[in-house]
Amino acid sequence: KIPRRVVPDLKNDRFHIVGNEEIIARDYRGFGFCGVVNYETGDFTAIGETFDLVFDAVGKTSYFECRRLLAPGGVFSATDLGPYWSNVLLGAWFGMTGRGRVRIPYPGDAPGFVRTLAQHMADGRYSGVFDRSYPLDDIAAAFRYVEAGQKTGIVVIDIRP
Repeated sequence: KIPRRVVPDLKNDRFHIVGNEEIIARDYRGFGFCGVVNYETGDFTAIGETFDLVFDAVGKTSYFECRRLLAPGGVFSATDLGPYWSNVLLGAWFGMTGRGRVRIPYPGDAPGFVRTLAQHMADGRYSGVFDRSYPLDDIAAAFRYVEAGQKTGIVVIDIRP
């Protein structure tokens, strides 16, 4: 399972995870993280350490929020466009200036990546983090929940009658 946000230091193999108590307890206890920050009760940007990589796995933060966590030459990487497309714009800017501080990961072999991910899922080595499910009749409630910014995984809309 891929954590909501993992803040690793590649030189020292230190990993921190940020999540709420429910998802940390359910999915990530025992993974050996050297730090766990509950974002509902703590500020993950105030842990007083810097890292070579800050990876936002679900698009809940931005480079601007995380930049004080970055070591010199560190990289912020995210899986989404960011607020107001900031990750794309900053990625292009830092790419042009040669600094590479913001990146959006994209597998070079996307079809191969999808096949590998599907195989990991079939073998039970990877599973998504499912937060909750709504029937199609409750789709408005699902949107309200997602827009509230508190989802901790995939929100499923069940279209079966």
